[in-house]
Amino acid sequence: MVVGKESGGEEYMSHAMTRRTMLRLAGALVAVSAVRFGSDDRGMVHAEEAAPVVQQEFTRYQGPLGLGYSFEYPTGWSVGKKTVKTHMNELVMSPAKKSEGAVRGGGGIVVDPVKINSVSEFGSADAVGNRVIELEKKKDGVSSASLVSAKELQKDGLTYYELEYVIDTSHGGEKHFLAASTITGKNLYVLTTQARTADFNASEPALRHVISSFRVKPQYYTP
Repeated sequence: MVVGKESGGEEYMSHAMTRRTMLRLAGALVAVSAVRFGSDDRGMVHAEEAAPVVQQEFTRYQGPLGLGYSFEYPTGWSVGKKTVKTHMNELVMSPAKKSEGAVRGGGGIVVDPVKINSVSEFGSADAVGNRVIELEKKKDGVSSASLVSAKELQKDGLTYYELEYVIDTSHGGEKHFLAASTITGKNLYVLTTQARTADFNASEPALRHVISSFRVKPQYYTP
């Protein structure tokens, strides 16, 4: 976006569109973080109950051909659609059952149309991460929210933003989130994983693998 070459009205519209699209990305991240992920999300898990780190196998999930995304999730987790659809495409990941050595946590992916061609048009990864934290802090029951890290990556010619943040709520306790997002074909893709802070050290390798395995095939927008 080159603001200096625009008239006053066009400049305002350009800033307004950028703000709306950033809100779309931040809102998608917040929406996934709000999802309850099955049996692992029932009741508090204390630090002394945290599962030990174990070697983990993964299963590859291939999304709809027209959307072209894929990722790997811990074998033993289930992947399914939400009961009430609120995005163009969305899935929820959760442990099929609690068992010794199982990866505790969960995740999800949402896909929505946008009017821009790259996540970099939202601003920097840090700017997006800070906006996510601002939105989280405004939610009822959130006592604290902090951004741990934000970084930009290149994969197969696409720009990805990866965020790590922590949220403490009155109803769910403190949770650690990892998220990855990208845009191609004027579609926004957001994949998020999470675990209670008490379980994060044990689950971290597996959750990071889910994020790093996330790939979206470059799409070409044709109106």
